[in-house]
Order: sequence, then C-alpha cells, then structure tokens
Amino acid sequence: MDPSTGRLSPLLNMLNAMKWPASVTTENKIFVFSDGMVLDSPGIYSSEVYEAVSGRWSPLPLMIEKRRLCAAVSIANSSALVIGGIGRNQVGLRSTELLTQLAGEGGGGGGEKWQWRLLFSMNEEHGGDILAAYFQERVYVVGCEEYVDAMEMLDVAADGQWTSLTSNGWSLCQPLRVGSKTSVDNLLFIADYDSYSVYSIELEIDRKRRNTKLGEMKEIWKDSTYMLLTTILLK
Repeated sequence: MDPSTGRLSPLLNMLNAMKWPASVTTENKIFVFSDGMVLDSPGIYSSEVYEAVSGRWSPLPLMIEKRRLCAAVSIANSSALVIGGIGRNQVGLRSTELLTQLAGEGGGGGGEKWQWRLLFSMNEEHGGDILAAYFQERVYVVGCEEYVDAMEMLDVAADGQWTSLTSNGWSLCQPLRVGSKTSVDNLLFIADYDSYSVYSIELEIDRKRRNTKLGEMKEIWKDSTYMLLTTILLK
C-alpha cells in the first residue's frame, strides 16, 4: 500500500505458502519467517525476503536453530532479530538469532547475501505466542497472557545480555496479564489481556533522567472502551 495515496498494489506470491509466520518490515524489505502452524508445510522452517529494488521474493538461509511460532522485530531498519518460538522437538526456545546483510551486498540480489548469527539467549522461554517490540534501541519481549513481570529486555546498542524486568510496586496496583504490545513514535504500549485497559511501559531509569512524576495518567483514546492510560515503571 502507498501511504500517500492509500492505493493497494499486488505483489508476487511468496515462494512458500505460510500460515501464521513471523514477519517484519524495513523501509524497502519484507521479511517472513517460518510457517507457524502447518507442521508438514514445505515452508515450515523456511524464511523469505521481498526486496522492493528487485520486486521479487528470495529465499533466506536457514536459521541456525529450526523454530516456528517465533517473534521477530526489525532492528534499526536494516536487520531482523528472531526470538524464541518452538523448536523441532516441540520444546520452547530461549535462543535468539540476528539476520544481517553481508558486507558489500547492498541493493538487489536475493537471499544469498544474508547471514544468521546467534545472540544471547533469553532468561526464560515464553512459549509459542511471543509479543516483541523494538523501542529506543531495546527489544522488549513477553509471552501473550504472561504477567507483565515476566517481561525481558535486550539493549541492542550495548550488545548485552537479556535483563528480566519487574514492575515498580507503586505503578501497578494489581497483577496484569499482557494481551498485546506495540510501539508508536516515542511510546511503548501494552494491553491488558483481561480488560480493555491500555498501559504505557517505561524504564525507571529513563523516567529519572527526565525527572517526570510517578503515576501520571494520560488519555490517548477518546473511545469509551479504553480506560485512562497508566504508565507502568519497570526496573
């Protein structure tokens, strides 16, 4: 779709039909990873990239560890991080893999110019329904229906390990199960699985840098099905 005109244009079919894959986009590429549901599908462990320059789909190298029902985020609009999922033995995975472009291989040319490398594993496995968001050079991960205190963060800029986060007791009055997660501009949101409540997520250290007040309420939607937005502090 062209956002400036709202017009839809057809693309070529993918190389393999997939159901419930993980996918991310960059400025001019679409990445699709693993068929999530059909165990006997030809594309169950395959990955593909669509490049606007060439206007076609190309196969990507196989991931180091075969997985499905994983999560994926775009890193700095140039690479993709694949997170967790279910392995070949049907056991939840904690491993993560980064897909990067080989040096000197810009422009069109297909999937052969990409490579995988392992990053640090998460502290916990979060099942086959992982919610992930890339926000301010950090990756935030939690399993769908998990409590917010199960969330983990990876500081990509520091190339460090995963950090388990806990909510500040003053910023959350009751346990909250996460139903969805997304980032918009300079805000990171989660929705309560059990209600229509929406919360913003913020690290305690970031709030201290800005010297903002704890427990500030923000109204982001006028729709009556959503409650006032409360900021949850994580540390």
